[in-house]
Amino acid sequence: MAASAPATRTQPRRKSARIKSTHNNKVDDSNSSAGTQKPLSISERSRKKPKVVEAPPREIVDLTVDDDSEVEELPTRAPRGSLRKLLDIPLDVLLEIFTHVMPDDLLNVARTNKSFAALLLSRRSISIWRATLDTAYLNAGYPPTPEGWTELAWVQLVSGSRACSLCGKRTTFDVLWAFRKRLCKACRDNHIVYHGDRRVEHILRDADKDIGTIIPSCRLPGSRAAVKYLWIQDVLAYHRGLEKLSRECQDRALFLLKREELDTQMANRTQPILDHARLCEEGAVRLKEGQVADKEKLTIQRVTLIYERLLALGFEAADLEEPLIRHHKDVDNPRLLTKAVWDRLKPTLVELAKQSRKIRLEREVVERRTARMKAVATEYRTFLTRVAPSAVSLMPTVDEVLHFPQVCAAIAKDKDATDELHKTVAKALDASLPDFFQYITTRADVLRNNMPDLWPVAQISECVPSKAASSSSSGPSLLALDLPSSIAELDLVAYTFACGRAKQATSNKYCDVQHDGKPEVHYGLDILAHACALSGLAEDNFKPLPAYHRAVLRILKLLELDPVSTTVTMLDTLDPAFVDSSSLRGLTDSQLYKLLTWREAVERVKHCEGRKTSGVRSLTVSERQWFNTKVIGEGGRLSTIPLEVDWWATPIERLPVWGCCHCFAHLNSDMNEPLERRSQYDDGWRCYDKLCGSHPDDPWRWFTLSQVRAHLIEFHKIDVHRDGQDYFSNRHVSRRKYTSFSCIPANLGVGEPLQFA
Repeated sequence: MAASAPATRTQPRRKSARIKSTHNNKVDDSNSSAGTQKPLSISERSRKKPKVVEAPPREIVDLTVDDDSEVEELPTRAPRGSLRKLLDIPLDVLLEIFTHVMPDDLLNVARTNKSFAALLLSRRSISIWRATLDTAYLNAGYPPTPEGWTELAWVQLVSGSRACSLCGKRTTFDVLWAFRKRLCKACRDNHIVYHGDRRVEHILRDADKDIGTIIPSCRLPGSRAAVKYLWIQDVLAYHRGLEKLSRECQDRALFLLKREELDTQMANRTQPILDHARLCEEGAVRLKEGQVADKEKLTIQRVTLIYERLLALGFEAADLEEPLIRHHKDVDNPRLLTKAVWDRLKPTLVELAKQSRKIRLEREVVERRTARMKAVATEYRTFLTRVAPSAVSLMPTVDEVLHFPQVCAAIAKDKDATDELHKTVAKALDASLPDFFQYITTRADVLRNNMPDLWPVAQISECVPSKAASSSSSGPSLLALDLPSSIAELDLVAYTFACGRAKQATSNKYCDVQHDGKPEVHYGLDILAHACALSGLAEDNFKPLPAYHRAVLRILKLLELDPVSTTVTMLDTLDPAFVDSSSLRGLTDSQLYKLLTWREAVERVKHCEGRKTSGVRSLTVSERQWFNTKVIGEGGRLSTIPLEVDWWATPIERLPVWGCCHCFAHLNSDMNEPLERRSQYDDGWRCYDKLCGSHPDDPWRWFTLSQVRAHLIEFHKIDVHRDGQDYFSNRHVSRRKYTSFSCIPANLGVGEPLQFA
């Protein structure tokens, strides 16, 4: 139902706005001609001449620039709002000007004095308002005037004081175009209802029809598009109409017919209102965008004038773009910059410019330092091509390499990262080869010193040269660092340790405590490759885990492997599967056992410590046949790497930590390809991010498992590839999260002998 026009109120009688005759004015006959007459102007009506008090002259000194500078001269003061010259314009010219200004500006002119009020607020000025509104709608998107509204009343609603149309209180809310009212929050709550409100429902209403098409409706800012709000008086009037029809029509069929006619009649009246509201909403958006653009233009002009004067004082353009000065309230301002304003702001802005220059210089020092650290990471990646795959995981991280004396000296000077600097860093890395050896051997000695006496002593055959070293184009003679046998023998899977570096003033005991409060377990050389987050805070401290050691021995006994010669790499290559017989899944007729990797089996056995047997057992003959057919025959465990994983468990197979054993292509991977960043609570991603997060171009960013497999097929023609023989993982990153086996039917091993760990 269309909103009614504002009630007309009796206004006091105004004097005529006609221009009075000027026959009493004295005119110089010598300056007038008989055939011409001076056009009438508003200035000729009687008005009191203002009294002018002459102020003493004040010397204005420009402290900004020299007189011969090319900086644009500022106006002495902002233009006043004086209408003296406007009143001297001929009336016909003045009326033509009024038709080309915005309606809100014309409304402000009408409020200036009685003369303009009499001229613009009379009925004779309706053509001016119509022309102004038409021009504003076409050029700026000003909301068009609806039927039944006077032009002046519409301009007052759209551009007048932001007052509530009902109570008159000030409000920041926009006009609700479907209701043609501007409401405060209290009036909105009292007069607008949600279309699903119980007050909208009525037993006589057709529930299948959208009431928002029968009476005007709108969407409040911030609400969903499907949510409609209604004017409560329109709802009640519609209900009264239905009740009146119900009283007049005793027959049900007749009532339904009359109700349909009423709905159609009201919908036909409502549709033009909704169409007009849509035009107003679109126009309001255009109008606001234009106002923002005009404000931005004025702001840029002010900023440009300020920048010109600060540049003339010796500051650089980069200093002025700092947020400290660019977003200052006196700079980011659309007001006109006058000489008086500049003289007032100059000391403050000069001080801000000095602070901005200091911030910029400090930031550039950090940026140059970061660029030099990036040069170290780039050259370190090249240096790693001379390190055997068996030793590359034991190499220090970039953060640790930066503390090597010769590398630190190479990037100590504050200079840009030029090609010459890259050469200097490369030479420093070559000269730091003894430091790399000492880094690895020192940590290995700490591991030996923390080894319990009762643990087995390794008996591993002499290490063979790395495949990457023998097949690399650089040749074995350029291999700078390989893993000596004295350190390779520490890779026994029975050597279980945790990082013993303690955090200071925290509740966590170790640097890599998991969410369940247990320290992360490292097998063999994993503890030497561990990228400790506290590496710069404490000495190496490796804590043995006897319970896990005993669990590993039980697993090795189940596999019939010798603890003194079984390494972590051997078990990863073998990738054995175990059955968790204590974990039944599914229905009774289709129950499944969970298959475990060897790391999961160790965790399970350790959890059952103290019992005679655990629920972990080896596969029976029937289960082995099923496993070879359904798992190994269909691509193995890693054929089921999930494309999408939970936000907390990215498996290591999806992280870029895999290298090729036959070449160094993983060190030449595309560093520009963006990584899929994960949640900070993701254990898998957090472990990798701890290693490479501080250096986006870190040399530890290699292939993902799918990429290294594709590389082996394409470049080395190896279709069947195995972990530890054809590809390897960067042991800096823990295998805490990995892809597990699928489940196995529980009825396969019935009646067969079982061997438990």
